[in-house]
Amino acid sequence: MKRIMMFLLGGLMVFSAGNVWGYTEGISNSFFGYDSGYSNTTGYQNNFFGTSAGHSNTAGNHNNFYGSYAGFRNTIGSYNSFFGYNSGYYNYTGNYNSFFGSDAGFSNIEGAYNNFFGTSAGYSNTGGDYNNFIGGNAGLNNTEGNYNNFFGFQAGLFNTTGQKNNFFGTSAGYSNTQSDYNNFFGYEAGFWNSFGGYNNFFGSKAGFSNTIGSANIFFGNSSGYSNTEGSFNNFVGASAGFSNTTGLYNNYFGSNAGYLTTTGSSNSFLGSDAGYSNTEGSGNVFLGYQAGFNETGSNKLYISNSETDSPLIYGEFDNEYLEVNGDLNVAGYIQLDLTENSPPVADCDDPSEYGRQKVDAINKLLYICVADGWMSMQGGTPKVVVIPLM
Repeated sequence: MKRIMMFLLGGLMVFSAGNVWGYTEGISNSFFGYDSGYSNTTGYQNNFFGTSAGHSNTAGNHNNFYGSYAGFRNTIGSYNSFFGYNSGYYNYTGNYNSFFGSDAGFSNIEGAYNNFFGTSAGYSNTGGDYNNFIGGNAGLNNTEGNYNNFFGFQAGLFNTTGQKNNFFGTSAGYSNTQSDYNNFFGYEAGFWNSFGGYNNFFGSKAGFSNTIGSANIFFGNSSGYSNTEGSFNNFVGASAGFSNTTGLYNNYFGSNAGYLTTTGSSNSFLGSDAGYSNTEGSGNVFLGYQAGFNETGSNKLYISNSETDSPLIYGEFDNEYLEVNGDLNVAGYIQLDLTENSPPVADCDDPSEYGRQKVDAINKLLYICVADGWMSMQGGTPKVVVIPLM
């Protein structure tokens, strides 16, 4: 037997349809629309508004379904709020969900404590819990991912099982599928990220091309834009590390710092345009505006505040070499390297070595490298002590 009840609401005829095949204990329900609440038996305190809204509900309670086919297949799910055409259509046992928008949470079956706001937001979610998807198509393909927050049109669009991600901005984390613990903030931030985890990208298109790179921090519009597999990098500043693809353990601070670096690793560039042209070099330290701008090698030290090949301080870590291009004032003592007898001729046979000094503490001599070889001084009287250079 089927019972049809009619009410006058604001001068309009409203129909409430409820299936009462033999027996029903459901109380305090409000069903408005053709076949709304059709199968309800013991469910109570439900409000179903729209054609076939809550059609399959049997024992679910405290649900609010508004819109044609909203919560259509819900049976025992309770404390849900579905607003919009087909919203929560396949929800079966899921509880404490809020879906707002046409097709929002359409495929949810047993997922609980989810909030989906926007057309098709969380459309494919089946068993994922504790997610917040706000924006059209946000989290569209999420199936079982949990504890995600996607805010913006198509944010986290392809996420399926990734968990504990935060994507804020249009298409942020667009391609993320299974990776976890990412934070992408900004338009298309982390757009191509698929499996990279533990990343923090802040700024429009920051980390745009990242696919599997992990544990990166990119702050600034287009920072780390080309990074694909590079990990453990810190890029701070607009377009910092823009061209990096697979480089590891780099620290770039300043707009365009390390802009052209692609595969170089273990670099530290501090200052706008610092290390700008270095592509594959590793182990470099450049400090200052445009420091090391044209340097392409590795293991170099530049301290300057302009684009110059003669920085105030230059060094080579692999050769243990340091050069000061200017006056050096030392408040204290300078301790020179010690030697016994004459230093080796090979240590004073090139113009780049002129000016070297060593001390023979035993014989109380100071040796200085000059064009003719090592020159010794004792008591202020210089003399050449080795065979002149050939």
